[in-house]
Amino acid sequence: MKAVRKTISGVGNIELADMPVPAPGPKDVLVKVWGAGVCAGDLMIQAGTRTCKPPVTLGHEFSGVVEDTGKEVAAVRAGDRVVADNKVQGGWLGASVDGAFAEYIMVPESAVFKLPDSVSLDAGVLVEPIAGITHCLQERMDLDAGDFVVVVGSGPMGLLASQFAKIRGARAVAVVGLKDDGFRMGIAEKTGANHVLYLEDDALGQIVELSRGGADFVVDCAGSESALQFAVDAARPAKEGRGGRGKIALIANYENPVTISFDKASMGQLDFRGGWGCNGRETWQRAIDLLEAGRFNTSALLTHRYALEDWGRAYADVRANRTVKAILQPNGEQ
Repeated sequence: MKAVRKTISGVGNIELADMPVPAPGPKDVLVKVWGAGVCAGDLMIQAGTRTCKPPVTLGHEFSGVVEDTGKEVAAVRAGDRVVADNKVQGGWLGASVDGAFAEYIMVPESAVFKLPDSVSLDAGVLVEPIAGITHCLQERMDLDAGDFVVVVGSGPMGLLASQFAKIRGARAVAVVGLKDDGFRMGIAEKTGANHVLYLEDDALGQIVELSRGGADFVVDCAGSESALQFAVDAARPAKEGRGGRGKIALIANYENPVTISFDKASMGQLDFRGGWGCNGRETWQRAIDLLEAGRFNTSALLTHRYALEDWGRAYADVRANRTVKAILQPNGEQ
């Protein structure tokens, strides 16, 4: 089979390779990959700024169809449509354990989830990032009904966060981005954002006015110094009392060190919390249940598809913000 692999550490060192199809052990599941999403973490592995253990097949956001199972597997069988947690015994899919940028992937039964009939394989590609958003905004922090929510960044995580905020009962959601991100900002409006604001057009002033003093909840999905500073500046301060009126959730990849002014964070009694990850099977099942209930517009986010051989073009398009969610389809549109 074909697979996109990181061969050695450092910048680049990614190639399309020929690999044997894995043979499942007693408790393993062999999955024929339908689609695998390209995320910021994959770009960081390409750039040499995220740790991985090469040689390894990349890719961790995926859906597919069970091809074969080990003799002790009972939860799924050939033909079932599935996704899998990217945290498995031995490490992380696509970083230290062979991932989904391949025609087939092998995962342990303990990591596998069946997709309900009403959830498409396309939507299944987004289960992993939806689980991450659910963990950050609900399990790690309390996004409350009636909150004015600001999402900084219009990539896949930002647009999922915007939709999740509406699920949680936000009174309004503002997505903030750059004019260079006009394509993605258009998708933000299509997927339910109440306000689409550009940094170049005094987005901060507009937020203070619209929210009557500052956002109750800010989500940084951009991961840059300017984005994090904007999150601090946009949050609602509490000059007295118990504080915590302005909450800031961090679910971005901070590829480089950042330096920001924290005066408002301390004097305004802001709350910060990181939330990258999930709470095991509970979070994954919650994400699947939300998809089954039709609570996310996933089709608007899956903007570009690529053959496995075109992985380089997919990476370049994601890096240039020409896509929302790009997916590789190693076996074509089955």
